Amino acid sequence: MEVIDSIKDPRIAGARALATRPGRITARRCLIEGVGLIGQVVAAGARLDYVLCSVGAGDPVLRADLTDAGVPVHAVREGLLRRVIGGTKPVDWLAIAVLPAETAADVPYGDFAVIYEQIADPGNLGTIVRTACALGVYDIVLTDSTTDLSSRRVLHAARAAVLGCRVRRFADPAGAVTSLRASGFQIVATSPRGTHVQSLAPLRDCKIALVVENEADGISPTTLAAADLVVQIPMAGVVESLNVGVATGISIYELRMRMILAMLTDRIRDTLGRNLTLAAHLVRQAFDAHLSQVGDLRSTQAVLLMVLACEHSTPLDQLRRDLGVDSAELQALLAPLRDRGYVTATRDEAAITGAGQQAIAALWTVQERLEDDLYAGFTPTERDQLRDLLHRIQDNAIHMTGSTGP
Repeated sequence: MEVIDSIKDPRIAGARALATRPGRITARRCLIEGVGLIGQVVAAGARLDYVLCSVGAGDPVLRADLTDAGVPVHAVREGLLRRVIGGTKPVDWLAIAVLPAETAADVPYGDFAVIYEQIADPGNLGTIVRTACALGVYDIVLTDSTTDLSSRRVLHAARAAVLGCRVRRFADPAGAVTSLRASGFQIVATSPRGTHVQSLAPLRDCKIALVVENEADGISPTTLAAADLVVQIPMAGVVESLNVGVATGISIYELRMRMILAMLTDRIRDTLGRNLTLAAHLVRQAFDAHLSQVGDLRSTQAVLLMVLACEHSTPLDQLRRDLGVDSAELQALLAPLRDRGYVTATRDEAAITGAGQQAIAALWTVQERLEDDLYAGFTPTERDQLRDLLHRIQDNAIHMTGSTGP
């Protein structure tokens, strides 16, 4: 394997240029240091241009992950990477990652945003981003031209969560507050002198934008005056204040939980699981209505026959999973089909008979008519897209549960 041994090598020069903010802005790239952090970035799907590793640096798992992701890995002479970042400690792994562009004005927000007001410490900056992402908040709003989320210290504190955020930048806090309020946000600021205890603050049924403060001076009087609510985190004893990263985590968790509770009914109505369950129930009702016009089979029995027609014989455990029924319900479905000679069943599996296959063939026009009715108003492209989306959801669910699928 080729070993890079010159500080003038283009790959080394490209990495060194990212040690400064102007270099990162120009290249739209940043440096990710260390095996653990690079592994997290790869797992999160962030884009890496290439990775530099010291000769002899061994981590077969990371190397395999980088190979699978198509990321080139270049060996570098011992000690050269330390010169890239200008530090004193040994550096074995360094990645060049693509910095996402700041989010355009027409991209919609989520339901919670964090507004930074001149937070200077890189560790606090990164901690807030990491905490926000961990709590489901991905909209980060900067209110000056100098806050830098791309430095190695910020990226390390954030565990590179910055690469997955939607970052917007305004010239000043007033512009950010005005814009977010126009986008339907309630502006909440924190202060030791807040007029409401955070856990009891009168939140409206809408999105929340939380303003987090400068470590030394707190939130400016102008921003406090512009906020819809100024809240405080009550503290016991002689402690007067919390680290801004800690306080922000507490505020995001509590305010977002209260916001979700206030919006819970609408959220439940719009969850993926609820929508899919409702759609499946309504489709079964429609199928039952069509089947009732030509016979007395129920939709679940027709689907059972279709499953058996695909496999000819199927284990009963698999049938229960496919149909979403328990053992007693499955036996109740099989009994009339067995009486009609459509299926045969043992203790472990069921199989379709020739008569069952003829029944499915006879009912197929009913199935086709049902699909046509359900797809009414869909273009052929939209039909294909829906099938593709449903297959992808099924694949993701199979991956999450570790099952082999139907």
